[in-house]
Amino acid sequence: KKLLKNLYVPAKSFESRLSATIRSACNELKKEAEVVFIGSNVLVNKKILDEIIPAIEHLVRNSVAHSIELPEERIIKGKNRKAKIIVETKLGIDSFIFSVKDDGAGFNFKKIEEKAKSLKMLNTENPTKEELCKIIFRPGFSTANALSNIAGRGIGLDAVEEMVKGLNGNIRIDLYDENKGIFIIEIPMESRVLSGVNIKTNNKNYVLDKSQINEIMTLPSSMVQ
Repeated sequence: KKLLKNLYVPAKSFESRLSATIRSACNELKKEAEVVFIGSNVLVNKKILDEIIPAIEHLVRNSVAHSIELPEERIIKGKNRKAKIIVETKLGIDSFIFSVKDDGAGFNFKKIEEKAKSLKMLNTENPTKEELCKIIFRPGFSTANALSNIAGRGIGLDAVEEMVKGLNGNIRIDLYDENKGIFIIEIPMESRVLSGVNIKTNNKNYVLDKSQINEIMTLPSSMVQ
């Protein structure tokens, strides 16, 4: 039980870090947003959570930079001046699922298409929205007019995809309401499962992380004290 307690932590353990990331991005871009967390008590493998947090941070910064409108624009559209970013954690059949969505303007597919064509990343005249969603994960792609410290800090969505693949997972965009989308990350539960060696000494059982063991030797009893 103690081992499992050390291996798994509630998803809420990363909430303060993501909240700070969103506040920082909003302050720099003069925008307003609050974050809503769903699934805060879902237990997640700590190693997986530690490795996936940077990817989720990128996605929430991406929401602030590219989707969420300025407060004045939101008021004109009849929205609350403060945007909402929803970060959800849940369990799949054999995976951890993280999703990020917001109530901003969504994807500017016309701008994405124009940029993709200028970078010669498109070979079709009338690409589908699904095709354009795949292009935004291509190395070197960005619709930003200039580099900033916000949407990725110089890192593109291709780097996010690499982080996810490094955990044997996948990332996709589920579209809804024409130009809105949910970023969904799915990581296999066994991606960072601890492989251990069970030992017993003085009538007590211990499990040692295999990654911390260099060699196992058989010693004569005379050498054991």
